[in-house]
Amino acid sequence: MVKHFILWVIAASCFQDLYAQVQGCMDPQATNFNVNATVNNGSCVYANQNYTPQFISNLPTSLDEWSGMVYWHGMFWGHNDSGPGVRTYLYAVDTASGEIQKVINFTGITNVDWEDMAQDSLHFYIGDFGNNANGNRKNLKIYKVPKSYVKTAGDTVLIGADSISVINFAYSDQTNFTATGANKTRYDCEAMFFHRDSLHLFTKNWVGNHSVHYTLPATPGTWLASRQDSLNTGEYVITGADIGAEDQFMLTTYNRNPAALGASRIYLIYGFDSGKHYFNNGNMRVIQLPGALQIAQLEAVCYINGIRGAFGSEKFNPNGFVNVSQNLRRFTTNQWVTDHYMHNVLPVPDPGSMRYNSETDSFEYFDGKDWQVIGQQ
Repeated sequence: MVKHFILWVIAASCFQDLYAQVQGCMDPQATNFNVNATVNNGSCVYANQNYTPQFISNLPTSLDEWSGMVYWHGMFWGHNDSGPGVRTYLYAVDTASGEIQKVINFTGITNVDWEDMAQDSLHFYIGDFGNNANGNRKNLKIYKVPKSYVKTAGDTVLIGADSISVINFAYSDQTNFTATGANKTRYDCEAMFFHRDSLHLFTKNWVGNHSVHYTLPATPGTWLASRQDSLNTGEYVITGADIGAEDQFMLTTYNRNPAALGASRIYLIYGFDSGKHYFNNGNMRVIQLPGALQIAQLEAVCYINGIRGAFGSEKFNPNGFVNVSQNLRRFTTNQWVTDHYMHNVLPVPDPGSMRYNSETDSFEYFDGKDWQVIGQQ
């Protein structure tokens, strides 16, 4: 009898804790904000939003296929993707003029189709995973480059293959490697960031309407990319990604329909929990940007800190009728995310309120008003 009573008390306590949790939208800017919600369930709905990122500068003609970038040590670091005369170079460009400040020349490795890059505090990751030609690549890889080699003095730095680690991978759910023809696969990828000890990849959905989120270990070897969740983006294809705060990241896109002339938008996801299913319980805002006729073809994004960063676009020259130069533009997210963080202040070191700031090379937490440094990585 006593045993049954104890079990009843435990069950009642668990039920009471569950009952006390209220699921709902926890972002004050959403149209369905629930002031009583204690568990964010990813249900937030937002009014339509248009945004024009501020022009910084054009990029040099040699960077007309600018495809991925990060911010580190006061400069934007990025690369071209595949194409005529493609080279295994990484470029550091000035954040105001867009001019090349430094060139890293990698030897002994290839650039089949470099599409994005990411970073942690010690390494760059360069994704050679573009797969839109036929969807049947079996040599997908990510190069892991120590930043200590990149910091070598001089305008041009030579780094050999013996200083670079390789992360080889395949998609865990791809079993058919029959050639599909150009832009007819769902196993193409142009977007990646490093977060919570893993590399996160987001596919470019040439087929269907969903971009799939995969994760990989950030260690050399041969791996299967593990599917986590997916996001319905319709005809908009994911071209770039970066993490801004511990629970905030951005995806860049353009419309794959040629008739849309490169219509662009970003997906801003924030407020997700400490797991890896970011789309399932985070807030997701869709923000419309000007199309490629104004900003060129949107290909890359990088955060400078938790609320500001830059976009990179490659040259837009469809059929030779127009020519919009490759360029850099700046953005801020403060106007969209601050109300959420102020309403949902979490104690340190809860992952929901932490971030890594690449500008200061430090961890910070949000105290409801400002980001405060809590230690070096």
